[in-house]
Amino acid sequence: MTTMRRQLIELLRFGAVGGIATLVHALGYLLALSVLAPQAANLAGFAGAVAFSYFGHRYFSFKAQDARDARPKSGLRFVIVSAIGYALNAGLVQMSDKVLGAPELGFWFIALVTPVVTFLLLKFWVFRPAYLSERS
Repeated sequence: MTTMRRQLIELLRFGAVGGIATLVHALGYLLALSVLAPQAANLAGFAGAVAFSYFGHRYFSFKAQDARDARPKSGLRFVIVSAIGYALNAGLVQMSDKVLGAPELGFWFIALVTPVVTFLLLKFWVFRPAYLSERS
C-alpha cells in the first residue's frame, strides 16, 4: 500500500472516530441532563467522548503504528491533547465572537483548525510511529 493511500485511510479513520465521539458526547450530555446540571452533563458527555476517542484512535485510527507506542504515557498525552483541543475551541469561539464580532465563524474555526491540530498531535506525539520514538 502506498504511503499516500495509508495516510488517507488514517485520516478517514480519524474522522470516523471523531464523528462517533461527537455522538457519544451529545448523547451522553442528553442522558446525563436528566440527572445533572447542564455543565456537569456536558462534562460527563465530554468524558465519555474522550474515553471513546482514546480507544478508537489507539486501536483503529493509528492501529498500524508499532505496538511499542501504546505505552502508558499515551493515555496521559491523550488527555493533554483533549484539553488542548477543548481550550483551542474555547479560544476560537471567544476570538470569533469578541474580536471578529462574528460568532458564527467559530463553527468554521472549530471544524477546520482544531481537527488538524488534534490529528497532528495524536499522530506525532500521542501515538507516534516507532521510527520517531527511537530518536527520543
